[in-house]
Amino acid sequence: MNVTNHDGRVAEWEVLRERLAVTPTPGAFAAASRQWEAWQDAPLPGRRVVRIALVGTGTLAPLGAYLRVLCAQAGLHPVVSVGEFDQWNQEMLTSDSALYAAAPDIMFCVLDPQTLFPRSAGLRKPESPEAVEDESRR
Repeated sequence: MNVTNHDGRVAEWEVLRERLAVTPTPGAFAAASRQWEAWQDAPLPGRRVVRIALVGTGTLAPLGAYLRVLCAQAGLHPVVSVGEFDQWNQEMLTSDSALYAAAPDIMFCVLDPQTLFPRSAGLRKPESPEAVEDESRR
């Protein structure tokens, strides 16, 4: 295999991919993700850059790590940005947010069911005192 060395990273990239193929453990994924994240701002020549943004109601960093590794294994150069915990609404509605600054090619908005369907989850909007009083009389 003829590997063109770009600061040694092409060979390192291939070693990471091979290691993950042999040992696809959570620890190996975490280590590979940290390495690919370190290379995030310097794509290798010939690799297609894919920008991915994650926002939502939970802790999404682990999902970002797996997406980073899976994209890299597919030969893509992943640039993954993860929003802060439960800041999805502010990120999406504010044009100068980190989400917009990341200029993602694809965005995942990961919301829990209670956020999407509050009434089904037994949660309701605050009601007027009169409505609460009327309901308590029933």
